[in-house]
Amino acid sequence: MKRIISIILVLVLIMSFVSACSETEEKKEEKKEEKKEVNKEEKKEEKKEEPEKENEEANSIFYDKVETAKSNLESFNMDGFFVSIVNGKESEQSFKADVIINERELTKGYAVSKGSASKEIESNYIETVMTEKDQKKYTYTKTEKDGKWKEEETSGFDITPNYFKIVNIILSNKDSFDIKEEGDEYKLVFNQSKNKDASLYELFKNEFMLNVSGITPDLLENSLNITFDKKTFFLKNLDLKFSYEGSLGSLVLKTKVEYNRFNEIKEEEIDNHLKK
Repeated sequence: MKRIISIILVLVLIMSFVSACSETEEKKEEKKEEKKEVNKEEKKEEKKEEPEKENEEANSIFYDKVETAKSNLESFNMDGFFVSIVNGKESEQSFKADVIINERELTKGYAVSKGSASKEIESNYIETVMTEKDQKKYTYTKTEKDGKWKEEETSGFDITPNYFKIVNIILSNKDSFDIKEEGDEYKLVFNQSKNKDASLYELFKNEFMLNVSGITPDLLENSLNITFDKKTFFLKNLDLKFSYEGSLGSLVLKTKVEYNRFNEIKEEEIDNHLKK
């Protein structure tokens, strides 16, 4: 309204110098100008709403395609890295895995995990093959120490973090993300202001086996960046970080998972590891 008022005041000043105009004509002109300005403001509001609506529709389409892409996923490779630094003491763990799935269930897989209590201690190393034999499921494990495969029958396979569970967490909290297109990727950034009740720690603690003691999770600073492939709408990577610095000490938790080779892993690739 400030802009309308300022224009009307200018008109009044101009009219005071035009003696040929009648009082009725002045009122008509003022009403016309008021109408014009009101229409201008309404059009501005309409223009603001249009991009917002288009953005909402684009986001909805994006999430629909991510949901559909889950049904088309048959295999992938994943690389993960986890670091925790508690009061200066650091521990690390990394893993790689080739995974074959059927109707979202892991049917065959190969994984290598490395971990250490600190940089000074030699890394622990374990290889795992998950496969079927005589219509039964078996897990084979091998460490650097013994160098031989150990067989164990199992009821099912699982690798954490679970791709589908991560995607479902994202889809269940889609209003909490800002989406940006960059090259051949979609970037999702967690925006706490969009959902103040959302807790990244609570959302992802089970999939990444997070556990903190001595402080409450609400004291943690956090950040989350996610990337999806623009062509396939498969999840490419997830970068998650928590940190705390204060009177109770210091803590940093960082985890990153990258996915690639979608629908390229062959069964023989996994079974061949047992021949080595």
